[in-house]
Amino acid sequence: MAIQMRRGAYVNFNPAKLMPGEWAVVVSGDSNAEDGKAAYICFAAGDVKRVATYEDMVDNVHNAVDQNNGAIIKEITDAANRASQQASGAASRADAAANQALQIANSVALGSAGSSDMAALKQQNAQLFQRLANLSGEFIYSDGTVYCPSSKAKASGDTITFASSCTASGATLTLA
Repeated sequence: MAIQMRRGAYVNFNPAKLMPGEWAVVVSGDSNAEDGKAAYICFAAGDVKRVATYEDMVDNVHNAVDQNNGAIIKEITDAANRASQQASGAASRADAAANQALQIANSVALGSAGSSDMAALKQQNAQLFQRLANLSGEFIYSDGTVYCPSSKAKASGDTITFASSCTASGATLTLA
């Protein structure tokens, strides 16, 4: 069997006329190639694949990166902005909690904290712990109270229903 190879302009390229294993070299006019030049290999009459050179692949990768750069940068920027907003909110809440703790400590040290002041501060702390539990999705234990994220526990009257990630065995309740 003779070694066969065809060459010519893309307008004359007819994959149906190629033999299995035959190469076709397009020397001009291929709209699929940036410079109009391409090489094809035939697997069966009409079944051809374009072969890419190293230079073609470098161009393809550069084009793909250039086309997707904006989307990649936007995705990274959006994620960074979301993280920054969440961190800022957490820092504000932590600052508020620290200020409350300082007020309690100063009131106790001065002996001036009345029971209504302490009750109001405890209520504010409870609200902060509940927000923290909801934001983090974690159970938080403080001063004899368990703060449950709303995604993992629901209360109705005197009944508490936990999510399927929580388990009970005997007298032990595992919160997850």
